[in-house]
Amino acid sequence: MRTRAQRIGLTGASVLMVCALVMVAGAAGGEENKASIYLPAAPRVQSDAPILLKPGPHLLVDDFLVESSSNITRKVNMPMRDPTIPNPVVTGKEDGCFQPYLTVIRDPERRRFRLWYGIRTKDFNSSRSHIGYLESEDGIRWIRPHRVLADPSTIQFGVSVIDEGPAFSNPAERFKYAWWYGGGLRIAASPDGLTWTPFTRAALSTCGRAKTNLSV
Repeated sequence: MRTRAQRIGLTGASVLMVCALVMVAGAAGGEENKASIYLPAAPRVQSDAPILLKPGPHLLVDDFLVESSSNITRKVNMPMRDPTIPNPVVTGKEDGCFQPYLTVIRDPERRRFRLWYGIRTKDFNSSRSHIGYLESEDGIRWIRPHRVLADPSTIQFGVSVIDEGPAFSNPAERFKYAWWYGGGLRIAASPDGLTWTPFTRAALSTCGRAKTNLSV
């Protein structure tokens, strides 16, 4: 496989190949083909211009960065739990987690994993939540006790966080946090991922919960 990123001199370490999704053709038959979950890519204008990429990793889960390929096929493998790791790693009893929404990011400067998750309110109100926060050296064993961050405004559910990186042009808005409340999507910014300031007091997008995925 040749990637379009190779034409601008990125090293192999800069492009992360997802081996679980790509395998050499010719494997034993009889296996269920789950690759159909990937819809055909929409036609796009071909260009010889290189794609300019920031430092990775870059996941090759589709053909956007792939210039050409041959004799390979895409296969989806089911992830397996490691029986040596106690599950769940974050619990409702100890950590107050009661929703399935979370974000995990590895901080390259501090070399720690950072976890934001939906934490219950003191009165166990099922239509409200706060932001729980934990850190870890390895992404498995989390340093406790957890923290409860101050709400940027009222939160019903959702903990979608992105980190624009230390070189982001506006350090005060390096981190973005999206959640759902009052009929729509709301977004806040933070310089450190701990103290959040909402962009607006009103929802930025109003729609049903099913359409508001909070994928930032």
